[in-house]
Amino acid sequence: MKTPSADVSAGLLDVSTQILHDLAAGKPPEDLAVRLCLLAEQQAPGRIASIMIMREDGLLHVLAAPSAPSDLLAALDSLAPGPHAGSCGNAVYLREPCLVGDIPHDTRWDALRAAAETWDLQSCWSWPIWRDDRILGTFALTGTQAGSPTQAHLELLEFSASLAGVLLNTQSQLQEVKAGAALQQAMLDNSLVAIALTNRRVFRKVNRRMAEMFGYAGPEDLAGQSAEVIYPTRADFEQIGDALYSALKRGEDVRRELQLRRADGSLFWCEISSRLIPTETGHFDAVWAMRDLSDRRAAQERVEWQARHDALTGLPNRHALNETLPLALSRAKETGQGMAVGLLDLDDFKLVNDQWGHLAGDAVLQKFAGNLQSALREGDIAARMGGDEFVLVLQDLRDDADLAARLRAIEAAATQDCALPEGCNTRLGLSLGLSLYPSDGAEPDTLLRRADAALYSAKLHKADRRDWWLRWGQKVDVEFIETSQEHAHDDPYGTHADHLLQLALGHYAPAVDEFVAAFYEALRQDPESLEVLTHLSPDEFAHLKARQIDHLRRLLSPDLSRQEHLQIAARIGHVHALVGVPTRALVRATSIYLMGLNDLTASLPCHPGDRRRLTGVLSARVQMELQTQVEAAQALREQYQAYVFALENSMQSCTAWAEFMQSALDQLIILPGMKAAMISAPDDTGEFVIELSAGLEPYAQAMVRHYGKVRMPRLQDGAAESRGPTSCAWQNERICTLASYTLDASAAPWREAAREAGVRSVAAIPIRDRHDHVVAVFSLFGGYPAMFERRAARGFLENLGQTLSRGWQRLQTQNASQPTPIGKRLLWRQSLFDDGLEMHMQPIVDLQAGQPYMVEALARLRLPGGELVTPGSFLPWFGRPELTRLFRAGMAQSLQELAAYETHGIHLGVSVNLPLDVMQSPDCAPWVTQALTATGIAHDRLYLEILEGTEFDDPERRDSAVRALADVGVRLVMDDLGSGYSSLLRLRTLPFHTVKIDQGLVREASMDPERVIGFIGALVQLAQSLGLWVVVEGLETPDLVEAATLLGADAGQGYALAKPMPAGEIPAWVRAFSSEVDPQRPRTTLGRLAQTWMEQHRNAAADRSARQLLRNTLGNARHAAP
Repeated sequence: MKTPSADVSAGLLDVSTQILHDLAAGKPPEDLAVRLCLLAEQQAPGRIASIMIMREDGLLHVLAAPSAPSDLLAALDSLAPGPHAGSCGNAVYLREPCLVGDIPHDTRWDALRAAAETWDLQSCWSWPIWRDDRILGTFALTGTQAGSPTQAHLELLEFSASLAGVLLNTQSQLQEVKAGAALQQAMLDNSLVAIALTNRRVFRKVNRRMAEMFGYAGPEDLAGQSAEVIYPTRADFEQIGDALYSALKRGEDVRRELQLRRADGSLFWCEISSRLIPTETGHFDAVWAMRDLSDRRAAQERVEWQARHDALTGLPNRHALNETLPLALSRAKETGQGMAVGLLDLDDFKLVNDQWGHLAGDAVLQKFAGNLQSALREGDIAARMGGDEFVLVLQDLRDDADLAARLRAIEAAATQDCALPEGCNTRLGLSLGLSLYPSDGAEPDTLLRRADAALYSAKLHKADRRDWWLRWGQKVDVEFIETSQEHAHDDPYGTHADHLLQLALGHYAPAVDEFVAAFYEALRQDPESLEVLTHLSPDEFAHLKARQIDHLRRLLSPDLSRQEHLQIAARIGHVHALVGVPTRALVRATSIYLMGLNDLTASLPCHPGDRRRLTGVLSARVQMELQTQVEAAQALREQYQAYVFALENSMQSCTAWAEFMQSALDQLIILPGMKAAMISAPDDTGEFVIELSAGLEPYAQAMVRHYGKVRMPRLQDGAAESRGPTSCAWQNERICTLASYTLDASAAPWREAAREAGVRSVAAIPIRDRHDHVVAVFSLFGGYPAMFERRAARGFLENLGQTLSRGWQRLQTQNASQPTPIGKRLLWRQSLFDDGLEMHMQPIVDLQAGQPYMVEALARLRLPGGELVTPGSFLPWFGRPELTRLFRAGMAQSLQELAAYETHGIHLGVSVNLPLDVMQSPDCAPWVTQALTATGIAHDRLYLEILEGTEFDDPERRDSAVRALADVGVRLVMDDLGSGYSSLLRLRTLPFHTVKIDQGLVREASMDPERVIGFIGALVQLAQSLGLWVVVEGLETPDLVEAATLLGADAGQGYALAKPMPAGEIPAWVRAFSSEVDPQRPRTTLGRLAQTWMEQHRNAAADRSARQLLRNTLGNARHAAP
């Protein structure tokens, strides 16, 4: 089956899991078909979803179409397939999808023309539902708008038809299990449940369990009495009884859950099922089977409550919020009232846990939750997401003043003192991010994401914010599955099941091997299952079949207990999740398995009643196994997600990269399926060097035994070791995986050692610095094949990579991230002071003139052996003396290069990076003057680049340092405009000449081109309206160069124009350079998008837009100031 797109998957795949869980729990397939239709309609707004089923009469009958008018259903029911029988009739007739986009003019709808015209049907897309080579029915989407389906619609149709097929298959199996049995057989087979035979609603015969359930001394006390005695009231007896008997007379099997009355008058929940049995006299007796649901109901209520509430605080949890938030949003839409969604976080709560322990922290959370709940109005929601994170939903908001008043009330209640051990107290601080309906979004996910973004900014600005909350758009920086008892009357692990399985053992045993072979042959017909199997070597597949044979024997074993089976199923569920078995494939495999068992049981030479009951036992066991596997798989996925969340949180408390990284490695290999992990980077020979690792010893020892050394990946193209994922991740700057060490040719250098160490797959994640450069590779070694290939695994890898990169960017800035030998650090310093500094140059091009006008000087250290070291290695280890030397020597060397270029007739400026510590020195301006005087370079050809993120603790000292440099006559450059709003405030107050637009923002153009092009265009016009020269960094591709040019940027810098090069190569590059951008005829999609944006925003309108952006941003900055 084809995997749906992300848009479809986001809606249907998650919910389909719930449908399959409910199916495994025994809920009627008909009800689940209705739910499937409703879910499909959510994915395809404006269309009616329907499921039709082929009956024995050869006609199509409507099984589910909850949104269709009843008259239309009547017109379409009992439809004979044929060439003019509409989309569904044709889909069955032709045995292929039928996609009609213009019903009024399509002859395939001739037989249904009247119905189509009555209901203004314009298009109908139908997909056949298959079972093997037989069509069971159709799934269709019908609308009053003409048109053909999009790719997303096609994927939705195929996926929904597949899921509908599972439902119809299960319905068929359930009907077989419930196939009729004689009255005496029913009495015997249901001896563990209450049985009653009635005639005209009078108990003719009951069993002992019936009498016990209803509180009578014996069966004789009930026999002869009217069934009215077990109903709460006479009205219930008449109303419910009439409905039940009417259904029976229509030939329906009845199953209901009702409240019934015991002999002492107490009420309890009971499940009753019934069917009519003809008697010799021609009258109808009804046989009733009943189960006391008191314990199940109580347990179900507990489970339902627990599934929707946080165990510690009693507040609704994430699952409950997922249900209640859409309802609250719907209510707000109906009433027209405002609504706020907030993510709330306790400030510095970790300190409570660290100082007083988690028990004290839990008590604080319980107290806080109670205080928070008490401050809410009726209809408001407070939910705990985990840790110290909560969600608030405030309804019926009148205006901003009402919101502020309610938030102040919440703060007053929620920040009351909380008791701590030893008589201490703490008062909690709060941070809240808010989004409002309808102004900030109309969907739950949108409101939650924006509230989360606002919370992040609120946390960042704790020190300078005005209120404890922050609203999206204002100063914001850019299943549990219910456990239910089986509905079958027999305990699939009980005494009677043991007896049945003992009878069948001799029949099953010889067929096990053949059954498993047929099962895998059938699986190979399913594309998703086949994809999983193709990652197995012949030996691994043989091992899998042997394990499956053992598993089947255990499944058929009379002494298999429920607890043991749950443990087995959970373990299998973990494995399935690790190797990427999709839920759809798992359900399909289970269906194949169950059908095979039914076929095998059908040939069992025994009493028909025993066969039926044995089928029920096996069905219950297999369904329980499916449910447990799905739950276990979900739990494992959540465990992996929780690891990333915990890693993100631990980043806040770590002060060193090595500490953070080692913790990440140690915790990762605890996850199921993980064998080892390491972080590495290539040395100057191209061989990767392990910097930190966890669990790698067995693999490394195996390599030593097989190869005489630990064989590491390399970067050399010709080396076999260069084709693995680690090298690939470094060279291609993306996540790379290897599905099978046994089958993948690129694994050849490590195959034997990996097999010995139990390593079956690997993933490699590039770690990036703040400039998006790869600085290291994080490699994960899995114990199962294809562990990192499916989308869920890729999502985990992407999230992990982002978290690790953020850790690098945060902790590497504060500390040198990885341990660097002191000898290396001494060598770097010696090289700096012994004339080992080399300034490489990267040209910056005037985009409007198409000519280079300046170069940026980039420092390199040339070591005695010839090695060239980049700033990423040495800068973290340099203090003020080294940084001062680096600036002064680099500036002098750069100015000398400018003078040398003059001899070639090349007139350029140069930009030199100026560290904050150096700029704040009172001697900085004199140093600059001396260097300019020594070379005779005009002062305005020297540009000094100050990072936008640089913070000035002393405003007076800042102003003095910056203005002193401006007075010298050099030009000041602000780097990374767009990475924060503080830069805009500095643009107004400090004498900058040039601004550089953040290259991180530029790189986002490929992901969200319209938004990013618009933002860059606004920044360009804003800066230019202030009289500033604008340079766009990060122009790595020709389309980015063209877009920046058409947006009116003054200059550009990036690899698409020129890479950094030795200073001596600049003259030749300048002579060879030519611009290929034609502003009148853009050649790229980004260029055309930029041209369109400029046409819409040029001149006065653009100036007003830029000025407004400036005013808004400066206003935010002023409000954020203390």
